[in-house]
Amino acid sequence: MKTTVTDARTDAEFLSFIEWVLKHVKGRGKLSKSARKRRKTWKKLKLTKKEQFVSSSDDTDSTSSPTSNDQPPSTTEPRVDHVPLPIPCLGSTNPLSGELVALDCEMVGTCTGSALAQCSILSYNGEKLFHAYVRPSRPIIHYRTKWSGIRPWHMKWAVPHDKAVAEIRKILEGKILIGHDLTHDLTVIGITWPKDRVRDTVFFKPLRTLAGLEFNQNPSLKKLSRRLLGREIQAGCHNSLEDATAALDLYRKHERLWESSLVEQKWDKTVWLQDCYWPHEITAQ
Repeated sequence: MKTTVTDARTDAEFLSFIEWVLKHVKGRGKLSKSARKRRKTWKKLKLTKKEQFVSSSDDTDSTSSPTSNDQPPSTTEPRVDHVPLPIPCLGSTNPLSGELVALDCEMVGTCTGSALAQCSILSYNGEKLFHAYVRPSRPIIHYRTKWSGIRPWHMKWAVPHDKAVAEIRKILEGKILIGHDLTHDLTVIGITWPKDRVRDTVFFKPLRTLAGLEFNQNPSLKKLSRRLLGREIQAGCHNSLEDATAALDLYRKHERLWESSLVEQKWDKTVWLQDCYWPHEITAQ
């Protein structure tokens, strides 16, 4: 039976997936003898299927009669693993858009521990609600420039800590927070937040699966951005505005999956005990 173009392409994609699984299985390192044997077998089958796909494509081209303006179909399709968003932070019809804000903070070291040194807050549409350097109330002993991007001259025009925190709290009041590992950010601001009003990219496990990362390890924002947004961030050091934008775009790209999973978690079977689900003869008594 002659292999069609669609069948050959499907088989080729399946074999590519199997090869990827064999390459990225747990316990990386030297493969066992049986695993190496399976890998060689899949490679041979992949080459065979590729030849069938090319030959079937040639047969299809010979039977068709394209016009002079038609371009010959390509035998292979370009593989795009991760399609970046065309423009960051586009508008959407999310009913929660008015409540959602993205938050990211950078910290420096003081004599009493970590302190807030930069904070960025973005609206759902990417508008800057707050973006400023913050001068800690205690002396800085380590700027952590490699990770925070903060340098001594940034403190020259920085907003005093108390004034910045008061403004940040006012902006965040009643909002749903989007960010990456927000535990540390909320700690340096000095506030706590309800768990159901946080969208944290480090704890939303479907993102790990979509990015092809280890399921039981907390992923970095840099890896998630590279694999799911096709965007390189944190080149050299961090920046709160860049990180907040990346976290916001990760949420917005998968917001339907995210919100639907939260609805399923909140679902309570006792809802069926409400009067609206009982027969009218009973509730009328």
